[in-house]
Amino acid sequence: MQIINNGDTGSVARAAINANFDELSTTKEDVANKDTDGTLSANSDVKYPSQKAVKIYADTKQTALGYTPENVANKDTDGALAANSDTKYPSQKATKTYVDTQRLLITNRQAASYSLILTDANKLVEMNNASANNLTVPLNASIAFTIGTQILLTQYGAGQTTVVATGGVTIRSKGGALKLTGQYSAATLVKIAADEWYLFGDITT
Repeated sequence: MQIINNGDTGSVARAAINANFDELSTTKEDVANKDTDGTLSANSDVKYPSQKAVKIYADTKQTALGYTPENVANKDTDGALAANSDTKYPSQKATKTYVDTQRLLITNRQAASYSLILTDANKLVEMNNASANNLTVPLNASIAFTIGTQILLTQYGAGQTTVVATGGVTIRSKGGALKLTGQYSAATLVKIAADEWYLFGDITT
């Protein structure tokens, strides 16, 4: 860097200033290298893209990836996931509610004869009655349990529990047994077709 002295003439001072500026300055971009091609086809380390070219290139790549944003209209907050849809998607809370309700530890205790409802799927149904009572399996047309559904049954009370098939429903059990053997006996119903169930466990005729 050149030093400018008080006694320097104007031409000498200007020369020193110009020399110092040249020393400090950086190489400026060459506008001839500006590229406005949105495909960036030159693939160059010399050219530089305009802002618009960068945006076009990025937007084109985004479209090519085929990403479709979720439609919030399809968000389902129903914890039973009753729609059973390939279009809807469950919220986090709905997913947690559904998973939590599938645990067999959830118990539905009944003090009288009872007909199964959809929320009994994969639960334990306790029959707590001092007198004989029935547990009825409904038609699929009325209560559409998913095939593969399991329902645990127990006879908590002294009254004997009989599993009853609604007309049109078939319950398959060894020897045609449909009654729980006695107090604290347990059995399992498993749905194997639209209106067909297995029944097995501590049962008798």
